[in-house]
Amino acid sequence: MTASDGRQSSVRTRLRRSVSDLKYRLLARAPSKRYWDLMGRFKPIGAVTSECKNLTDSMDSGKKVVDLLKALDTFNETSVTLDIGSGLGRVERHLAPLVGRCYGADISPSMVGKARRLVPFENVEFTCTNGNDLAPWNDSSIDLVFSFLVFQHLQRGQAEEYLNAAFAKLRPGGTIVFHMMIDEDHVHADPPPSHPYGLRLYSRGDVRGLLARVGFADVSTHEMDGGPDQLQSDGDIVFVAKRPPTP
Repeated sequence: MTASDGRQSSVRTRLRRSVSDLKYRLLARAPSKRYWDLMGRFKPIGAVTSECKNLTDSMDSGKKVVDLLKALDTFNETSVTLDIGSGLGRVERHLAPLVGRCYGADISPSMVGKARRLVPFENVEFTCTNGNDLAPWNDSSIDLVFSFLVFQHLQRGQAEEYLNAAFAKLRPGGTIVFHMMIDEDHVHADPPPSHPYGLRLYSRGDVRGLLARVGFADVSTHEMDGGPDQLQSDGDIVFVAKRPPTP
C-alpha cells in the first residue's frame, strides 16, 4: 500500500465514522418499531447479523445458535420454541427440523414478511408484535424461549418486561436462554433512553437480579459456544434459567 492509498483509506474510515455518529445522534428519538421496520426494508442483513456480508451467510449463522441451544440441552423433538427478535428467521431455518413447533416474534413488519418467505416451513410461524409483550401466545404454552443479539438494544425497563412475559409464556419447568453484553465495571454509558439501537450493557449481577425478581431459578452463565463462563470482566455471555416447576 502506498502512502496515498493509506491516506485515502484513513479518510474513508473517518468519513464512515462521522456518518455513523451522525446517524446515531439523529435517530436518538426514533420509535423502535419504525427504525427496525426501515432496517428490515433497506438493510436487513446488517440489522440482523452485522458481521455477515450476504443473505446466505446471515441465514447460515443461525446454525451456531441452534448448536448452542443443543449443547445446553434446551429442546427435544416435541419442544415448542419462541424466538424474541427472530429477524429473518435464521435460527428457525435450522431449528424447525429438530423440534415440534417454532414461533418467531419481531417488532418489524418487514422482517416478519421476509422471514415468512425465507423459512416457509409448516411448523414455523412468524408474528409481528408490539415490542412490549408476548400477548399472541397463551400462558404456559412454550417449552423454550430464547433471544440473541436483541436484549442489548432494549430499554432497561423493556428488557425486564420481556423477561416477565417470557416467564408467563413458559410452561412450568421451561427454559429461557438469552445473550447479554457484559460490562462488569459499568464503564459503558447508556444511550439516550429511547434510542432504538444503542447498546445497553449489564453486569452478571444485574442480570441475575432481573431474573430473580421475575421468578426464574437455576440460573447459569455460559460462553457463546456453550462452554462454561470464564468470568472475564466483559464480553458476550449467555444466560440460562428455568421457570420453576409447579409444586
